[in-house]
Amino acid sequence: MAVKITDIAEKAGVSRGTVDRALHNRGSVKPEVEERIRSIAKELGFVPNRAGKVLAAQKQKIKLCCLLPDVGNPFFEDVIKGFLKAQKELNDFNVTVEIKHVKGFSIEDHINKIKEVSEEGFNGLCLTTLNVEPIQKEINKLALKNIPVVVVNTPIDNIKKVCYVGPNYYSAGLTAAGMFSKSFKSAQSLVIVTGSFNISGHMDRIKGFCDGLMQHQINYEVAEIFESEDDDIISYNKTKASLENFSNVTTVFIAAAGVQGASKAVKESGRHIHVVAFDDIGTTREFIKEGLIDFTICQNPIEQGYNSLMTLFSYIMDEGKIKKEDFITHNTIKIAENIDE
Repeated sequence: MAVKITDIAEKAGVSRGTVDRALHNRGSVKPEVEERIRSIAKELGFVPNRAGKVLAAQKQKIKLCCLLPDVGNPFFEDVIKGFLKAQKELNDFNVTVEIKHVKGFSIEDHINKIKEVSEEGFNGLCLTTLNVEPIQKEINKLALKNIPVVVVNTPIDNIKKVCYVGPNYYSAGLTAAGMFSKSFKSAQSLVIVTGSFNISGHMDRIKGFCDGLMQHQINYEVAEIFESEDDDIISYNKTKASLENFSNVTTVFIAAAGVQGASKAVKESGRHIHVVAFDDIGTTREFIKEGLIDFTICQNPIEQGYNSLMTLFSYIMDEGKIKKEDFITHNTIKIAENIDE
């Protein structure tokens, strides 16, 4: 016989309404009571009715949050398009979505934004952030408040999460090296531009590219590697300085945003330098058409935004009983001939 909410209420010594609020994250239940109710529900093998949960969702307000380091980074415009596409589909379930923005990679700024999510009563979070211990600890505090987290765009280690939605960055770096090897076999002197040493995806791209060069027996040296903070002005100034300091540079590898700034510095140098970039934004397209950037590797950001939010909602409806697998978006190679497709 199927276990009913009334069975749980009777064993827990609380009302049916209290059980309903506890199992559907509606608040107004003391943490210790909620924990006891959930424990009893698990013990009895309670399985909520899917249709009933959808109807319940229509009667309550589910608040989801998306947090991105998108200020000044046009790449995330397409991730947000994916969020908005999902939000439109979830409107019928009384779901509201708020997008929070942060500029750059200050650990303190990111922690403060995560604390806002914790304090403002959100039911779940889609998150892109730094892969550092203080932020990992702050994310894990959300789990203690039953706020599930879907990691979007770049992996984060050592956290309790629903799943990861985004690309395989190491594979993208290998792909870039494979493309590069089709035309260039001589030894390379690299300037590497990354957004942040604390964004795991950026560093995985770099490792994949360097490993790939070795696999294709292309000797290389790294003349300089620096952080641009995903800022075109910083990227321009540091790339320009690198090219002035290292006259033998053959390739600029841009692992994150800041493509416009770095490419401008290369163009102004007047030297024949190969440029490898990632993602498909307006200025990158123009530099590819111009022949300044050899190619770019794209990662389907709209798909990332859409699937992360839909997965988060599904997880909440399933009350965490159904494991969600990571959703890995595919890498797409863009050159001058297909950049407008």
